Amino acid sequence: MTRFKLFFLTLFFLFLALPWIPSSVDDEPVFGFPPWALYAFLFAVLYAVVLSFLMGKFWDVAAGDKAKKEEK
Repeated sequence: MTRFKLFFLTLFFLFLALPWIPSSVDDEPVFGFPPWALYAFLFAVLYAVVLSFLMGKFWDVAAGDKAKKEEK
């Protein structure tokens, strides 16, 4: 995976975390949250999980050439 693809993938998941759900004043709360807030919270957790997975698996790609030069 290239750095561009990794960057694009993280931006895509960050974009999904934005609350795009239209809501009105009379929406029923879900677990005490308005639907948009619950959506934003769940996707923030999902974004953190995806980001930690991607950084753990593709750390060398994300670090770029600097990490390779420092090892030598």
